[in-house]
Amino acid sequence: MKDKYDISIIIPVYNAEKYIDKCIDSIVKQKENVEIICINDGSTDKSLNILNKYKKEHNIKIINKKNEGQGLARNEGIKLSSGKYIMFLDSDDYMVENSIKKILNNINDNDLFIGTYIRKYPKSEEQNNIEETESNSLEDLYTKLIDINNNVSVSSCDKVYKRSIIEKYNINFLSEREFLSEDIIFNLDYIKRCQKYIIKNIPIFNYVQHQNSFSHRYQNDLIKKFNNILEKFSLLESKYDVYIKNRVFSYYKTLISNEIRWINKNGYFNARTNIKKIIKELKSKNYISKQSNIRDKILYVLTNLNCIDLIIIYEKIVYFIKKVKE
Repeated sequence: MKDKYDISIIIPVYNAEKYIDKCIDSIVKQKENVEIICINDGSTDKSLNILNKYKKEHNIKIINKKNEGQGLARNEGIKLSSGKYIMFLDSDDYMVENSIKKILNNINDNDLFIGTYIRKYPKSEEQNNIEETESNSLEDLYTKLIDINNNVSVSSCDKVYKRSIIEKYNINFLSEREFLSEDIIFNLDYIKRCQKYIIKNIPIFNYVQHQNSFSHRYQNDLIKKFNNILEKFSLLESKYDVYIKNRVFSYYKTLISNEIRWINKNGYFNARTNIKKIIKELKSKNYISKQSNIRDKILYVLTNLNCIDLIIIYEKIVYFIKKVKE
């Protein structure tokens, strides 16, 4: 298909009536040659009405589908896209002013553009800064993405992809309802098909932090998602093991935090049982690795010794300290 636009921006929308205006306005105000594709993922609020209002005034395509989650919604958007490049944006986030022009001025026909983002808090903001480079060393990029200690994020929203590569190799998103961090699998699949890439410390979008984000509600399916992503990681080459283990440990901390935050509501016994399951899965796949900072070293030792009760006590202290600092 011939490229009709410079960039197709794909936005999954689910019950986003409070945010979608700001999201779309941040794109149309930039007046660049882009198409906006909004996938209404079974919204039950006024999101669709808002989208239809914008469709009358701007170049916006709308797809209506049953609710299946963000990953599968993005796949529908890819099918309908006609830009040379593809970007993804969440409906509760919004583009940084003039970011599209900066992308187009810097992409230099690379297969992948990696930018950054601004994390927006209620009373402050913080930019994620990254080291700039332009290269055809895909081995290096693969490592950057897996390495948790690198500031290149696994998000698909701070990256710009060539549509022709996605279509040629049929690269799709997995469902976030089945996998923890579906973005990293998409990006690793895509990178394998690239010839050259560029990293610029250019903030692309504003990443808005909400009280209703996943960290503020109990995720009862995280263990299943965790196990599924471990299966995917097990297929990667062994030379990436050290980076994979560090990333898995970060996911492990997310799962533990999920149990600790909700231990009063769900009960001590349930939290203990779930943490025991998580540790068993980690050890069965040899994903327990030594950590560098003090906080993680302690958790590593307690995990290795199967000290589940001490893990709970320790993580409750860590969580308390974090809340006090906030």
